[in-house]
Amino acid sequence: MISVSPGWQRFRRVALRRRMGFVGAILALISTVAPASAAYKVQQGDTIEITVVGIPELSQRNTVQPDGAIALPLVGALSVEGLTPSELREKVQSQFEQKIYRLRASDGHEILTVIRPEEVSAAIVGYRPIYVTGDVAKQGQQTFLPAMTVRQALALAGGFDFQGREQGTVKDLPTLRIDYELALSDIASATVQTARLNAELNGRTEFGPIDFSDTPLSRDRLTEIQKSEAAILQAQMDDYQRQHDFFNSAMGQADERISVVAQQKNEEEAGNSADTTELHRLLDLLSKGQETSLRVTEARRALLLSSTRTLQANVELLELKRQKSDLARQAQHFEDQRRIDLLKALQEAAAAQAAAKIKAQKLALELNSSRRLDSLLDLAANVEHNIEVVRQEGGQAALTVDEDFVLMPGDVINVTLRPPLLTSTTENP
Repeated sequence: MISVSPGWQRFRRVALRRRMGFVGAILALISTVAPASAAYKVQQGDTIEITVVGIPELSQRNTVQPDGAIALPLVGALSVEGLTPSELREKVQSQFEQKIYRLRASDGHEILTVIRPEEVSAAIVGYRPIYVTGDVAKQGQQTFLPAMTVRQALALAGGFDFQGREQGTVKDLPTLRIDYELALSDIASATVQTARLNAELNGRTEFGPIDFSDTPLSRDRLTEIQKSEAAILQAQMDDYQRQHDFFNSAMGQADERISVVAQQKNEEEAGNSADTTELHRLLDLLSKGQETSLRVTEARRALLLSSTRTLQANVELLELKRQKSDLARQAQHFEDQRRIDLLKALQEAAAAQAAAKIKAQKLALELNSSRRLDSLLDLAANVEHNIEVVRQEGGQAALTVDEDFVLMPGDVINVTLRPPLLTSTTENP
C-alpha cells in the first residue's frame, strides 16, 4: 500500500476545487449561449467552412446557395439547409468517409490517402446579416454575431432617432442654418442684380432703393451685396461709355475726312472745268492760225491730269462714305447686342431669384422640422418605443421584444418611437 503525505493530499484537494470551479464556469457559459446556437439551423446565405486534416486542398469555405446546397470536392452538391450544426458536421463527415484522395508528395510521387470521419470538420463561420429599420440613426444591414442582442444591434445603428420617420436624412441644425442663409443671400443677390440690369438698360449709373422686406438678411450683408452690384454697374457703364465715345469719335473723324475730300473734289472739278475751257479756247485759236499745236498739246495733258485727280477724289469720297456707313452699322449692332445681352441676363436673374425663393422656403420647412425633431430628441429618455423582430424561420412572424432579446441570422428589427403630441407652431427661421 502506497502512502500519500498530508501535503500532497491538500495540494490535490485545492487543484480539484479549482478544476471543478473552471468546469462550472464553462458549463454556465455554455448554458447561456448554447440554446440559441443549438436551435439554429443552416439557411441560405450562411458560410460553411470545411476542413480536412492533412489535406489543405480540400479545406474551403462555401456559401449556402438558394437551392440550399453547397459544392464539395469529391462529393459534389450537398444539401445542408435546415441542418443543425451537429447534423451538418455529421453529414459532411459521412460524405467524406472512406473517400480516397491522391495526395502529391514533395518529390512528385502520389500517395493514396483514405479520409477518416474524425479528420473532417464542418462549422458555420458566417451568418446571414440582420437588418435594422425604423426610428434609428442608421438604418440598414449589419453583420450578425452569435448571441447578438437587440441592444447591441441598436448600438451599432446609432441608437433611437426620429429621423427614421422622415423621407431621407434630416440635416443637422447648423448645416440647415448655413444653407438657409446662403439661399437668402442668393435671393438678395438676384434682386439687386435685377435692379442693376434695369439701370443699365435705362442708361443710369445708379439704381434706386430696393425692397428687402421678404429677405431677412442682416443689414451689413445687404449693404455688401448692394456695394458689389453698384461697383459692377459703374464698371459696366464706364465700359459702355468708352465704347460709345469711340464710335462717336470715329464717326466724327469720318465726317471730317469726308468734308475734306468733298472740298478737294469740288476744287478738282473746278480745275477740270477751267482746263476744259482753256483747251477749247486754244483749239479755236489754233483753227484761226493764232496758236501753235504745242500749246494745244500741253492744254490736253493738263485736262487729262485734272480729270484723273477729279476721278480719284470721287472714288476716295465714295470709300469714306462706305466706311462711315459700316461704322454706323457696327455702332447700331453694338447697341442692339448690348440690349439683347442685358435682357437675357434679366431673365436669368429672375429665374435665379425664383429658384432661390423656392429653395429658401424648402429649407425653412426643413429647419422648422429639424428644430421640432431636436426638441423631441431632447425628451428621448421619456419617449416610449416599440421593438419588433420579424423572423422568417418557421414562417414569417413579427415578435414584440425587449432590448435583451437574442437575435438570429436574417432577423429584421423594426423600431417605432411614440413621441408625445406637439402643438404645431409657426416659427421664423
